[in-house]
Amino acid sequence: MIFEYAMYYGTIDIYQKYNSRTGNFAIESRHAIPLLFVCRQIYSEVVILPFKLNVFSFRLCNYFDLSNSLEQRKQEQLDLMMEVRCQRTSPSYAEVHVASAAIWIECFQKREKWAARNVVSPRRLARLIS
Repeated sequence: MIFEYAMYYGTIDIYQKYNSRTGNFAIESRHAIPLLFVCRQIYSEVVILPFKLNVFSFRLCNYFDLSNSLEQRKQEQLDLMMEVRCQRTSPSYAEVHVASAAIWIECFQKREKWAARNVVSPRRLARLIS
């Protein structure tokens, strides 16, 4: 119970930060979870709690970056991520879509199938998620 209190952040923001030296965007998070690094016993007891207790909010330039971020997670972690927000922004628009990690992954897999047939667009993907 105390670990749940310590690992609850509400929303974990993950965003892209532009590196002017390299000209690339890197994905960063404002949340360091130092409790995971105390010892192996505590790590084993709390490692899944951030995925179970929090909302993940991605502020990214495109869906490809969200897909890459989610694909790096273990299946157990994805199953626990019940609310994943993706906020895409550009100079002309801003979109926010919310779904579980499992639904996002399913949509990305469908998108890959459709992309092979050249019938997918970001708007169509957004409709799938909604």
